[in-house]
Amino acid sequence: MKEAVFVKKNTEKWAEYESTPTNDPDQLTERFYRTHRRPFLCPYFLPKATVQYLNGLTSQFHQKLFSNRKKTIERIAQFWQFELPLLMYEARFKLLYAFIFSLARVY
Repeated sequence: MKEAVFVKKNTEKWAEYESTPTNDPDQLTERFYRTHRRPFLCPYFLPKATVQYLNGLTSQFHQKLFSNRKKTIERIAQFWQFELPLLMYEARFKLLYAFIFSLARVY
C-alpha cells in the first residue's frame, strides 16, 4: 500500500481514536495494535511527522493499558513463592532431559 493511501485511509480512524477516549481494555488493546503494529511493518516509507504522530498516539494507549498494573512487594513475593516453583514443577521432565543431554554431551 502506498504511503499516501495508507495515511488517507487511516487519518479518520486516528482522529476518532483521539476524539473518543476509552478505558475499555479490549478497545485499548485493539487501538494499540492498530497504531503500533501495522504502520511499523514498513516505517521507512512513512513521513517522519506521521511516524512521530503515531508514536505519540501509541504511547498514550500503552500508558493507559499498563498504568493500572500494580507492582507491589506482595506480587514479587507471590512470583518467587508460587509461580516460579510451579513453572519449574511443570517443566521438570524437560529440564531433566536437558540436563541429561548436557551431561552426555560433556562426557
